[in-house]
This record gives sequence, structure tokens and C-alpha cells, in this order.
Amino acid sequence: MISSYAHGHDNVTENTADSLLLSKTETKAIANIAVFTYNEITPENIDSFHFHGNPDVFPVQALLVNPKSKKDELTLRGCFENRTDNLQVIVPTLVMRKLLDTVISVKNLLF
Repeated sequence: MISSYAHGHDNVTENTADSLLLSKTETKAIANIAVFTYNEITPENIDSFHFHGNPDVFPVQALLVNPKSKKDELTLRGCFENRTDNLQVIVPTLVMRKLLDTVISVKNLLF
């Protein structure tokens, strides 16, 4: 969604004004730009999100991993420790802790 490969919008095949449709067949509806698109994924609208284009060429930009054990987590993080490419492991709690430490340090410096 962030890279515009996926998007969600109102259901254009049901209860849509004819003025919002450029064309419609039994299997396909093409809506104009006035159709409301969602800018947030919620439990209520998640089923409306879909992709256009060839999924075989979409980039993989992130993976969410939930290791079964601390050992598995450390093994995975170790595999990425000294990489020279753009792949990295980000542990959200550690990133947030460092960010907050920086904010508090700046605050203490200024006040």
C-alpha cells in the first residue's frame, strides 16, 4: 500500500452510482477517480484491498518475523549483523527505545 501497489476502495460493483463507473461488465467494473479510496486499513475495509499489475514483479520490502524462541531470534539477527547490502533486521522495541533516549537527551540538553 505504501508503494501504491495495493489499494482499497468502496465496492464499485454494488450500490455504485453510474456516474462513478467508466464501464461495467458481469466480471469487471472500471471506476473513475471519484471513487472513495481508503487511506487506512481497518478490520472493516481490509477485504477491499487488492493489487493491480503482475505480482511476480512486485518488490518484497519487508517481512514480519515472530521467532519461536530467544535463540531463534538471536540466530536470525546474527545472520543480518554484518551485511553490506540494504537488508537489515529492525526490532521495533529497540528502535523506539533508542529514539526515545535521543528525544530525552535533546530535551535535557535544551532545558
